[in-house]
Amino acid sequence: MRVIGTAATYPDLLHILAERRRELGVSQRALDDALGVADGYVGKLEVGMRNLGPMSMQALLEALGVRILVAETGEQLPARVQALVGTLQKQTRAEAPAEAA
Repeated sequence: MRVIGTAATYPDLLHILAERRRELGVSQRALDDALGVADGYVGKLEVGMRNLGPMSMQALLEALGVRILVAETGEQLPARVQALVGTLQKQTRAEAPAEAA
């Protein structure tokens, strides 16, 4: 497996997918045809005029021979997320059955 890009935002993801399409030498129209979508769909996706739904995302990823991997960044979580995680961990500990002594 080869990493071809990293995306932290939806536009970043669209850019990576467009780069992959170009790397493969596939035109937008040819990809439209391969996906069975209306002419111009891929072009509109690539410029952010359309959004990928679950079905079209799966089809596009398969057509481009890629998959999405999710990786932890190692960066500190925002304070409100840290607070939520802490609250959930406390609830989990409180709900756990007491260990036998």
